[in-house]
Amino acid sequence: MISLNDIKIEPMTLDKIIEVQSISDEQFGEGYITQKYIREYINSENHKVYMALSEKNLIGFYFMQICSIKKLTAQTKVENKIIEKTLHNYEPVAFIEHTAVKKQLTGKGIGNEIIKFQIEESKKIAKSIFRISWKSSNGTHIESILKKNYFKKVIEIPDYWKEDSIKKAYKCAVCGNPPCRCSAVIYIKLL
Repeated sequence: MISLNDIKIEPMTLDKIIEVQSISDEQFGEGYITQKYIREYINSENHKVYMALSEKNLIGFYFMQICSIKKLTAQTKVENKIIEKTLHNYEPVAFIEHTAVKKQLTGKGIGNEIIKFQIEESKKIAKSIFRISWKSSNGTHIESILKKNYFKKVIEIPDYWKEDSIKKAYKCAVCGNPPCRCSAVIYIKLL
């Protein structure tokens, strides 16, 4: 059994790429996050990937970038006026793109530890957090943890990954083969 006190969260090392992809495949769907994407993400300016470890074993991860409202609008399908209205005067923004825990370890408090770490790390370099959370027919994944940590739901965008799943041919963990019919739920937290 994993003790939450023993979890270490630190920058991802390249030797963990296959494990990160494996967790992504089981949680988000096969091919959603590729090894190439992970490498490019790590090597991009203002991008970070953190891993959660227990006794040197990878148990979760998250991807984050620090950006402006303008860049955030260009990278997401969220209307500029919504982002401007909610994050005006709260730049730079910590954009949390992906958070996952090994499937067999969900519901054990690990996700909450990762979210708390995200908040503390973001406070050092940003004035707000913007995150896209996945909502499938099973509900909004990670929602209870976000509410517990005082994130505010801003908007839900239906079929958020539909076009992307067709273009990149990845299989959603819930929908299966493309198209993905899941929604994105946007949450923010002002720091």
